[in-house]
Amino acid sequence: MTIKQEVIIDLLPLYFAGDASEETQELIEMYFEKHPKFAKAMMQMHEQIKNNVEEELGENIQVEVSPEQKLKALQRTKVLLRMRAALFLSGTLSLILPVLFMVFVKESDAVEWAKYVVTGILIVVMPTTWIGYAYLRYRMRNSGDLK
Repeated sequence: MTIKQEVIIDLLPLYFAGDASEETQELIEMYFEKHPKFAKAMMQMHEQIKNNVEEELGENIQVEVSPEQKLKALQRTKVLLRMRAALFLSGTLSLILPVLFMVFVKESDAVEWAKYVVTGILIVVMPTTWIGYAYLRYRMRNSGDLK
């Protein structure tokens, strides 16, 4: 049975990682015995890749951040935190105020009209505020910045 070189090449990552079955390892080693030039080239390539990966992972990656960039990031974070607090307060008030207005205001014609207007306005404001709060919180957690 002849095995094509492409099949061996496909199996090499498993072989080099040590994840190949015993039968696959024997098959590759037999192929290497029959084709020593190919075996030598593959072993050299494996060593070269292994050394390159070790060099790249061994280096400490340092990112230089200027004081101006640090200050800008801090200021941006403060603004985003203030926006988040304002949206939270606004959302909470828009949730509580209609209920308080309906419970504690006494019945009269003028108050009845105002009750529905205020409630209607706050029903529009409340979902918008909470959606804005959720979006801002999501962006701050995932990217650290609002684009």
